[in-house]
Amino acid sequence: MNVLARIALVAAIVVAVGAGLYYFLEAPIAGRMVDESTEEVPGFAKKDVRFLQPDVRPAATGPHPKIEVEEPQYDFGTVALGESDSHTFVVKNVGEADLILGEPITTCKCTAPEAGTGKPIPPGESTTVTLTYTPEKVANEFAQRAFIHTNDPADPRLELEVHGSVEELLRAFPSSMLDFGVVDGKESVTKSFKVLSRLRDEIKVTGTESASDYLKVTTSPADLSEPINPGEEESEDVPEEERRPAPKSAAELGFTGGIVVTVELLPGMPIGRFRETVAVNFDEAPPDPQRAAEGKIAVDYSNMKAEVVGTVRGPFAFVPVQRENQKFLPSALAFDLGAFSADEGAKGTLQLFVDGMEEPLELTDIQSTEKYVQLEVRRDPSFSVESGRQKLFLDFVVPPGSPPAQHIRKGKVIVTANTNHPDGRKLQFFIEMASYR
Repeated sequence: MNVLARIALVAAIVVAVGAGLYYFLEAPIAGRMVDESTEEVPGFAKKDVRFLQPDVRPAATGPHPKIEVEEPQYDFGTVALGESDSHTFVVKNVGEADLILGEPITTCKCTAPEAGTGKPIPPGESTTVTLTYTPEKVANEFAQRAFIHTNDPADPRLELEVHGSVEELLRAFPSSMLDFGVVDGKESVTKSFKVLSRLRDEIKVTGTESASDYLKVTTSPADLSEPINPGEEESEDVPEEERRPAPKSAAELGFTGGIVVTVELLPGMPIGRFRETVAVNFDEAPPDPQRAAEGKIAVDYSNMKAEVVGTVRGPFAFVPVQRENQKFLPSALAFDLGAFSADEGAKGTLQLFVDGMEEPLELTDIQSTEKYVQLEVRRDPSFSVESGRQKLFLDFVVPPGSPPAQHIRKGKVIVTANTNHPDGRKLQFFIEMASYR
């Protein structure tokens, strides 16, 4: 091919591509662009035309409809997380021709009976548009909108908005976990937390629950004039100008209702680490199960659970017999037997010391959540009752040939035993292990 032929071919390609681009950029798009004559309607910008639905467009000449919405924006205030709030807007036609509303484009659930149906709204008549919002997360601010195309040349795209903030209906302060720390188990100890709300003037309690016989739950009204978290008092030696500002009260922070939940740890809780659950039931509707089935957030405000943890020290002292790969945590009575062959089994031993008993210490009613983890008790004869100190060996045995198993973290084996000591009636051990073949 000679040079002139190549130039002619390139020119033809350029012209063809240019024509295609012109058609792509300038040709109307079906279903999105309306007749160019619509642009001549007064007050009707091209950017509005581009997004109009083809069957909802202002007439080229009058008479025209005119939309009137008293409050196109509505403030919900504070909305509860997971609960639905709705607002109905009244859309009135104050013009001289029928008003047509297109299908709503919305960021939340929208109910508009006349929109998208093509049904005209005569002059002087009204219809409604309801926006329903169910928040999925806590937010200081939110805004949800609905856009509805119309045949009103002055308002070709009606915009409606609901806005506000989102928080939990019921909130626990400082948290719904109570840590009793280390206690001796001889006397009652109490801990408490507050449940506050900005959306309820009164929090109605319908009952309480406890997973343990040694935890008692009570509730009482909260004093909203007090700070949520009082904090530590400053020394009088601190100059006035250097003191921290006084914490705001619950009422000053906008809370209108509240209760105090008090959990009492009663004497007799088994020695060792404990982790229990208590609950407070409220006069609130349970969540819609359909929301959970659809994978949406479903907050149950009819029930608030609190985790209660701590350690009962008791009158006993425990010292492990050191073996490779074994660890013992005295504060929790947690014994890690390590990793071992299931064919060979394993044994971990604790030395138990007790002072001041006038009779031999006995361990009875030994129970294990796994039958292949056994507790065997041996007495050290060199420590007599008369000497004032007793010593027992506690052997935690996994017999050879037991099935391979892993018991770690929440899957620990729990071994319990009753005692005849008046200040330590029950022992509870948590055993970790990993056996293999």
